Amino acid sequence: MPAVPSRWKGRCQTGESFAQSSCNKYQHQLFVEFGGFLCACLHLLAPHRKVIGARYYLNGYEAEEGSHGDSLKADKTVKFKSPRDSSGHGSHTASIAAGRYVSDMNYNGLGAGGARGGAPMSRIAVYKTCWDSGCYDADLLAAFDDAIRDGVDIISVSLGPSSPQGDYFDDAISIGSFHATSHGIVVVSSAGNVGSRGSATNLAPWMLTVAASSTDREFASYILLGNGNKFLVNQLLPTISPKRLNTQEIFGMNRAKA
Repeated sequence: MPAVPSRWKGRCQTGESFAQSSCNKYQHQLFVEFGGFLCACLHLLAPHRKVIGARYYLNGYEAEEGSHGDSLKADKTVKFKSPRDSSGHGSHTASIAAGRYVSDMNYNGLGAGGARGGAPMSRIAVYKTCWDSGCYDADLLAAFDDAIRDGVDIISVSLGPSSPQGDYFDDAISIGSFHATSHGIVVVSSAGNVGSRGSATNLAPWMLTVAASSTDREFASYILLGNGNKFLVNQLLPTISPKRLNTQEIFGMNRAKA
């Protein structure tokens, strides 16, 4: 496969649990779990050069949360002061956008077949802008600016404001995506996870807003309790031996008080 395009200006930023070799712009390495919620993709992948850039952003976080020595160590919800993924969200969304094809996949023995992301032959650059305690506008805008300068083709933004969304000129994602679009970059954003029925976020007309969909059928499984009662539930359940299901039945409120 060809080398990384010469127009690519991105870099791999090191940090906690994230060495230079974690970014396979420099090393032949398989897909690595990365963090953050903003990833950008380049066309024409070389198999051993999937991840070609990784950055993380802290200035906005530290300005909002304060800096007493090391604010990340003071914040117990943050695990890595680096581009490394600490929650799995960034790895998940990056694989949906650009995951390579994998054959012989299944979910607990069900639905066997192949799986891949939307653009499996694309490269990935990661811009970690959010931490477990939240996302900050200064960090988001800095990431957009870097992605534009680095030379990305597509920016996938798997985050968004609360619903209902406010004015575009008060929203960092709307502002950052406008600048990216003006440079010929396609910005794809999530429609959101919360809000009233029929509501959505990331609705600026210069963005492509996407959402997941479901099916028109139910995947049902039976649950047999120890007292002989049998219930039909909407859930994909693997085949589990009775021994593994032989657990104590409790009331959740009582466990919370324990």
